[in-house]
Amino acid sequence: MIKAKYSDKNTVVNLLSKAYDGNLGPNLIIKQDEKVAYRLTKLMEYIFEMCYMFGDVFLSDDRKACACLLYPDKKKISLKSIQLAIKLIFQCIGLKKLKEVWMGEIIRRKIRPKKPYSYGWVIGVDPTCQKKGYGNALVQELIAYSFAKQRPIYFEAVIPENVAWYQKMGFEIYHQEELACKVSFLKKELPEQLSKPV
Repeated sequence: MIKAKYSDKNTVVNLLSKAYDGNLGPNLIIKQDEKVAYRLTKLMEYIFEMCYMFGDVFLSDDRKACACLLYPDKKKISLKSIQLAIKLIFQCIGLKKLKEVWMGEIIRRKIRPKKPYSYGWVIGVDPTCQKKGYGNALVQELIAYSFAKQRPIYFEAVIPENVAWYQKMGFEIYHQEELACKVSFLKKELPEQLSKPV
């Protein structure tokens, strides 16, 4: 896996937009109208920008899969992050869904841990390469990378098959919440031998 450069933004956004086309998760957030494909692309641009500023963006070596990790403890309010949030509201969510999305985010923040961790915001595989092990390989590399940084790794999933997939890789459900749909909160903690002494 390689760290994406800013010049890889279009590659990452296009790959994620294809991978998440028709996916329940993003469609709960974005306004559902004739511009849904455009709105999905804008959501992926937002995620790329936020993770590029406050986390890491990765591509598989063959550029068939990618992942965006966010480090919530590193997030800061800046002019750019405010501009990105405004664009997200008007290009993706729409004013009617804003309250619902905002309330969901408040609930998520209460559930998520208060310690430093890696949040796997999105992981996507080119649709022509799905079910061929690309996602598994990338998640295993993300786990190793996160653990090397002394960070447990967390994901959220709404599709039961994805929840089961994470569980097969050793993630455990630490919470489930009914938001716009049932959301499973998953974690993989640092192994004891990697944990820093207190």
